[in-house]
Amino acid sequence: MKDKLELASLCLAVGASLGIGSLLAACGDDGIYECNGGGSANTLSGSYCENTEMVFTEVALLLVDSTKTLRIEYVNGDRTNKTLQILVTPRQDAPFVPDQTVYLTEIGATVQRFAASATAPINLTSELESTSNLLFSKYLGEVGSEAAGEFHLQFKTGRTLEGEFEGVIVDALAATGN
Repeated sequence: MKDKLELASLCLAVGASLGIGSLLAACGDDGIYECNGGGSANTLSGSYCENTEMVFTEVALLLVDSTKTLRIEYVNGDRTNKTLQILVTPRQDAPFVPDQTVYLTEIGATVQRFAASATAPINLTSELESTSNLLFSKYLGEVGSEAAGEFHLQFKTGRTLEGEFEGVIVDALAATGN
């Protein structure tokens, strides 16, 4: 742990004195992001990561067009290897609107984690406090449009998991076959 802190301090010092290009050259940008690691517009952070590996290479925003369900997926490698998945469907009377907080338990969202050793996703939904939320800064709800936002998960154990995401929404069926 001490070595990681020393390396991080060195990387920040190099980046501050020589600029972001030197920071990436000195510290590396291999496209693999860890929770609490930063390095991209798509992030994960929080106490949940203290004893749970949450590694990802990209965030996929997949829309199931027939139900308008958005799948926010932090994936590691190809899109079949997911670290975290949040499934949200707007209610008829409450469409998703930028800058309006959506409470995940109120809308019946599903939050699940995928572990390499597990044979099925680990459903985290029942562990969430009612304050767990999602906030879009950009969202049209159409394939091909850009979406961006953040989420804040508060678990009944007191642990937290936050994330930021941005990207272009793609058709879930075309991208994954499901």
